[in-house]
Amino acid sequence: MIELKPTEELAPRIAIDEDKKVLIVNGPNPLEGHLRPDFRSWAELSGIDGESFDAVFAWFTEPDASRAKVIVEESARIVAPGGDLWLVVPKRNSLEKKFTSGVSEDFVLPMALEKGFTRKKSVGFGPHLSGIRLLKNA
Repeated sequence: MIELKPTEELAPRIAIDEDKKVLIVNGPNPLEGHLRPDFRSWAELSGIDGESFDAVFAWFTEPDASRAKVIVEESARIVAPGGDLWLVVPKRNSLEKKFTSGVSEDFVLPMALEKGFTRKKSVGFGPHLSGIRLLKNA
C-alpha cells in the first residue's frame, strides 16, 4: 500500500483547481476528495488521441525502466502547453534502504527535461515518495 500525506496537507502544496482536467497514471489520487481525475495504466497512454490534460501525475513505483520511458514519452505528448507533469518517484533514501521500489528521479527527470519541461518544485507526497512538478513550455 502506498502511504501518502493527508489531502489537507498536500492540496495547498500541489495547488490544482478542481475544474482542471487531470490524469493519473499507475497510482492513486494524491488529492482524494479534491480532484476527480481520469485514471489510466501506462499501457493505455498510447491510445489517448486528440486529448490533452492540464496535469498528469505519473507514478514510478515499479522498477521497470522501459515502462518508465513510455510513461514519460506519452505523458509529454498529452500534457497541454502550460500544463503540469508531476513525476511521483521514490525518495532516494527510501530506495537505498529498500523501504520502497521504483524508478529514481535521476532516471526519469532528464527524460522529461529533454521533452521540453521546466522543473518547478518538489513536494513530499509521503514518507517514501516525492512529487516533482514540471511545467510544459508553451
